[in-house]
Amino acid sequence: MVFFQKEKDVEQRIKLLKILEKIGFLKLLSYTRHEYAFLFVYGEAPMNMIKLARELSKGEKKPKQIIESLEVFRTRLINQNNIVSRIKGDFQKSGFYKWHGIKYFLYEYELFLKEKSKAKRYKLNWDNFNNEDSGDFKTIEHIYPQNTHKPCWTRKFSNYNTPQRNILRQSLGNLLPLSHPKNSSLGNKCFEEKCSNGENVGYKYGSYSEIEVSEKDDWTAKEILERGLKLLNFMEERWGIKLGNRNEKIDFLNLGFVEEKEKEKI
Repeated sequence: MVFFQKEKDVEQRIKLLKILEKIGFLKLLSYTRHEYAFLFVYGEAPMNMIKLARELSKGEKKPKQIIESLEVFRTRLINQNNIVSRIKGDFQKSGFYKWHGIKYFLYEYELFLKEKSKAKRYKLNWDNFNNEDSGDFKTIEHIYPQNTHKPCWTRKFSNYNTPQRNILRQSLGNLLPLSHPKNSSLGNKCFEEKCSNGENVGYKYGSYSEIEVSEKDDWTAKEILERGLKLLNFMEERWGIKLGNRNEKIDFLNLGFVEEKEKEKI
């Protein structure tokens, strides 16, 4: 509030909001919700926002210096040696589906696809998507279903043991934001029917993220891995977080066993 009182330039205001959002996303990446616990876990002293506001209010610092201080803080945080390994450990232990930042992340990717398509229409409403009381449908879909005994799914994943199949189900690349209640009824259907059931229901008619998935010919462990890598690449570019090379990203996703199985097929 103090910043907006002191700084009238729109570009500077946007810069402040962007850097705060990037810091906030780093917090979202952690399963530690409390701000102070999050910062101390990753070995960084908390940024004293009250002190910064006081200094700005008294004229001891200019708005531009506040932005610079926040940027230095964020850079120090993401460049710590253990931050990626700790975040990776959290995801390997708990998966991505229960991550409290999953909806925000998938929504940001949806906006990225919208801009990429140069379309004007929003196909995913944030208020509905983020509403915990969204009614009779889940807003995040497991493409490879959590519970299914259909041959169309069991055949595709027969080379994987039970723990591996569970990891694949909860993996980042297997999670999809749904834009319509009707699509949630497709839960355990075969992939082809999930994409389109012949009655204008399915991924093909959903969000930009759903449409992107519907363009795949099949949905196997390989597609889950490749989509997961694509989403991590987006994360790197969108929030400036270095997650490493392809092999390191595969390790981040805890899907090294998929790469090994694919090599066996060659």
